Amino acid sequence: MKRAPTLNDVARVAKVSRSLASLVFQDSPKVSESSRAAVLKAAEKLGYQPNESARRLKSTSTKTVGVVLTDIHNPYYGHIFYGVESSAAEFGYKLLIGNSGFEKDELNQKPSMIRDRQIETVKTIRSQMVDGLVCSSLRTSVEELRSASRNAPVILIGHTPAALLKDFDVVSTDEENAAFQILEHLTELGHKRIAYISGGTDEGPARRTKAFLAEMKKRGLTSSASVFEGSWSQEAGYARTAEILKLKTLPTAIYAANDHIALGVLAKLREEGISVPEDMSVLGYDDSDFSRLKIADLTTMKEPLFNMGRTG
Repeated sequence: MKRAPTLNDVARVAKVSRSLASLVFQDSPKVSESSRAAVLKAAEKLGYQPNESARRLKSTSTKTVGVVLTDIHNPYYGHIFYGVESSAAEFGYKLLIGNSGFEKDELNQKPSMIRDRQIETVKTIRSQMVDGLVCSSLRTSVEELRSASRNAPVILIGHTPAALLKDFDVVSTDEENAAFQILEHLTELGHKRIAYISGGTDEGPARRTKAFLAEMKKRGLTSSASVFEGSWSQEAGYARTAEILKLKTLPTAIYAANDHIALGVLAKLREEGISVPEDMSVLGYDDSDFSRLKIADLTTMKEPLFNMGRTG
């Protein structure tokens, strides 16, 4: 079996010292252009590949950013990732991705289980010596995140516990303005009895619920507002819609905290023979790709996920 070429081999062919050859692969500015060219030409001739792990150990920067996503199956996080990737590429950074792994059905999960998985994912990515971390929708404490990230720069995107807002930089949407636009649209259509299906009781989704209730109050519609706690899944939308349809007085519109929930709402309404929007209006949040498909044809609030990723 042929032996893989080493840095010593490259230095010998380039007729330079091993330390100088090493500086070339560390992109050191101390190397002359002629020596750099000789070393790279020798490396290409020999088929030499530098050891990335060794380079990281010797460098103060790995030019790598870790990205921790909550649920890689959800297009919401995909759009955020593409925004991060777009910006990282412009600055010459590579990305390492970690998925904290929500199950398809979040309804029966304990928050502590979700937090544990997220922290373990942050630790795993951080162990690769990334220069910084971009994390989306973490559910954890300041102490846990600081310990897991070992004081690496951390940017949080999306729903974030209030405690983290004080200690970390966060990119998120203006929930109050979104609630205003959503209810402005629905009330202009004549809706007053509006049901809201939330993304859960954690602090992040709770802020969206709070914004909905505050805006309904401003419009004098508190008595006709109803909130059903769910999660960010189609299953939650389907289950909560079944509960809504048992109300003595039905709402004329259902506002879902995200488009996945809205899909579950649409499925249940169609199953019950309730026409949308003739019998009941449905409004989602995110502007997911599937919201524009004819089978859904969903009215939705656009969340600038790609730009949020770039900003992070």
